[in-house]
Amino acid sequence: MSVIQSIVRFFGRVCLSLIFIASAIYILLNWQSVEQALIGALCDWLGVAMGVEWAQKICEWSLSWSFLLLVAAVFCQLIGGLLVLFGLSIRLGAFLLLLFMVPSTILFHHFWTFQGVEKELHLGLFLKNLSIIGGLLVLLVYDKAPKPPKASKRAPES
Repeated sequence: MSVIQSIVRFFGRVCLSLIFIASAIYILLNWQSVEQALIGALCDWLGVAMGVEWAQKICEWSLSWSFLLLVAAVFCQLIGGLLVLFGLSIRLGAFLLLLFMVPSTILFHHFWTFQGVEKELHLGLFLKNLSIIGGLLVLLVYDKAPKPPKASKRAPES
């Protein structure tokens, strides 16, 4: 791999991972307000799920475990973001970030339930997250941490 490719790959990983690392730090610094936002989103989904027993049970379970779900979200974002950033176990990092992105995108940006300007806003955020999910899927399938160069096999000198 050329030096330019290595630099581009590094900056690509920086751009992709910083949003997650910054988000995890934000959650840690604003725990109570983020937890309230999570509970509010889960309550919104509970209202939508009324009458659909399995969906209602998932929402109720999620509400009772909201603290641990937030801990898991911070873990996935921080550890996954750092793994991708530093090129250590990139696939594991991408997987952890996907574990966070897919449910949080559905939970917070369900544009199909909104109207007007709010629908447009959430559609844009949903599509942005979908693009990030696409980038993480590419990392999950294609990217590997760089391997050290192989030692050349030379005949022993006599």
